[in-house]
Amino acid sequence: MTRSVSRTVFLAAVVVVAFALGVSGYFLGYNTGRDEVLEEFRQLRSLNERLSSEIESLNAQLSKLRLERDDLMVRVNSLQTNLATISNSVSELQNRLRAAEAGSTEINKRVERARSIISSLEKAVPIYTQIFGRDNLLQLLFVGITDIRQINETQVRIFLTNYWSGLKSTVAEYDPQLTPSVDRIINNIGGVIDYIRWLQRQPPAGASLEQILRWSLEYPSSFDAYQESVLRFVDEFMLSVSSKIIALRDTGL
Repeated sequence: MTRSVSRTVFLAAVVVVAFALGVSGYFLGYNTGRDEVLEEFRQLRSLNERLSSEIESLNAQLSKLRLERDDLMVRVNSLQTNLATISNSVSELQNRLRAAEAGSTEINKRVERARSIISSLEKAVPIYTQIFGRDNLLQLLFVGITDIRQINETQVRIFLTNYWSGLKSTVAEYDPQLTPSVDRIINNIGGVIDYIRWLQRQPPAGASLEQILRWSLEYPSSFDAYQESVLRFVDEFMLSVSSKIIALRDTGL
């Protein structure tokens, strides 16, 4: 009887221990699963915060680019007005020069000086026409192109090189000191190729936000260098034209 009771007690103890181990394993598994879920949640929240920050940065850059574009348009409009004024002034001064040619020696010297400046300004007009038509360059490259991936990089490079090399020859006749500025543009033509390649990598419709952001952050700074070299040349050219206009005014004619 005693041995039977002992066996019963022993079996009961085994059942209790097994039950306790099962309960412990359950809570241990539960805690582990909860920790994994919390870790994934923290990672998702971190990713969301990073993407929000990157979106704010991109929006700020976009606003800055829009302001720069508006400022450039104002400058272009102002320069176009100046060109019209220059053309009118050149015609008027040519008439005045013809009337002054019969004057004194001093007047004749001033006339010759003015004639030289006017001749130089006449050479500046076709340069102005070309450089302010530069925004059409890339549009010409896209004629007949329905898919950006159809663009031939070699043709683009040859087209732009020929364009700026041709302008360089005209600039050399007007003011040789400006030719290094054109060389700088030619040296940065690779930035246009990088920009086209970047456009060709544009994510397809339905791409994820992360794909779009990653693509946006790959925007080539070399294309900015190309645009900056063009704007620098424009500024130097207009400064040269302005100085000649001032010199012309100083002749007193």
